[in-house]
Amino acid sequence: MSRNGYPDRSHLPTSPGVYIFKDDGDRVVYVGKAKNIRSRVANYFTKGGDGRPKIAELRERVSGIDFIATRTETEALVLEANLIKRHRPRFNASLKDDKSYPYIVVTMGDEYPRVFATRSLHDSRHRYFGPFPSAGSVHSTLDVLNKTFPFRKCRGPEPGRRSGVPCLNYHIGRSAAPCIGAVTKEEYDGIIADVVFFLEGRVDGLIRTRKDAMKTAAREMDFERAAKLRDELSALNHVRDRQQATITSEDSFDAVGAFAENGSACVQVFAVRDGQVVNRDSFLLDNYGEESAESVALKFVPQYYDNAAVPREVLVQSEADDETLAPLREHLSEVRGTRVNVHRPRRGDKRRVLENAVRNAELGLSHEKMLDEARRNQVASTLDALREELALPKLPMRIECYDISN
Repeated sequence: MSRNGYPDRSHLPTSPGVYIFKDDGDRVVYVGKAKNIRSRVANYFTKGGDGRPKIAELRERVSGIDFIATRTETEALVLEANLIKRHRPRFNASLKDDKSYPYIVVTMGDEYPRVFATRSLHDSRHRYFGPFPSAGSVHSTLDVLNKTFPFRKCRGPEPGRRSGVPCLNYHIGRSAAPCIGAVTKEEYDGIIADVVFFLEGRVDGLIRTRKDAMKTAAREMDFERAAKLRDELSALNHVRDRQQATITSEDSFDAVGAFAENGSACVQVFAVRDGQVVNRDSFLLDNYGEESAESVALKFVPQYYDNAAVPREVLVQSEADDETLAPLREHLSEVRGTRVNVHRPRRGDKRRVLENAVRNAELGLSHEKMLDEARRNQVASTLDALREELALPKLPMRIECYDISN
């Protein structure tokens, strides 16, 4: 400890990297990144800290400071996100139940790929889409997919059953049955390609190709195929009609909006593809350190895109300058493999989409607080009823149960 009672900081470097605050039990309580580690950490221990209400409490908790130096700010950004996921420090904003969010996987590593829900992201050969905010949203998406694209639903890397008889899904039009050769490998690959297009939000392209194919089938008097394409076209149009057309151009981007209040935060990601909002995901975060909404959003982005597909453009509500956003931009570009633009739009349709994401984040957090209050009231009501039934002098604070069956 230094003479003022705060942890010694003389060992901290002036290079980029990550700083790690630990309590007297050697538990990680906060992780941050910095362009200059020593300078950034010093801000926490000056009078008034950095202005956040919880900084005083954080200072009192810190008994040791560790660091990991990096070559660049981009490396620091990635390392910070990984350490937050690993340690889930109390004073960091982090995804609640981060490992529980479901994804849709397309098993591209199989000869005849499957499409299903998963919470495990372990096979680099496959394509993962998400995360989705709930299992219900995944299953409804899979249901729409399977009504339009008859991918196989049987388990295992090889299609079919031991009996060699096609399953019920084939007879109701929910499986192309590659197990009995009802489709060729090329035809099945086409089905999977369409599934991937759909999950990437490129519905307009699917509609155009089906319109052209339907016209061709009609000209060739293949009316059975034309009718099938018509039904698929109707389903795709229904999906598109449910999407909110918000911008006049055909741009594709994600808008990340956050709202933070009283130790909690909500982040909403609006996915816009070809000029339409094709998806909206909502995530609740612990924000015990009471970081600003802008800071929460920026720290959420690398965590979210660790597994989610990265678009060409990501809109954020941060007022940070280009130099500050450069590490995030560089990291996402590396993940995507091509240049990604990260910025705050100042005007026009993109600004309206981002503002809508922020507004929905505020509504999402308000809704969650209402649910929490309702749950607390229900518990209190139940305990009060128990108190009356047992004639207890006050509400029970602890209930012990003993198994005496033996």
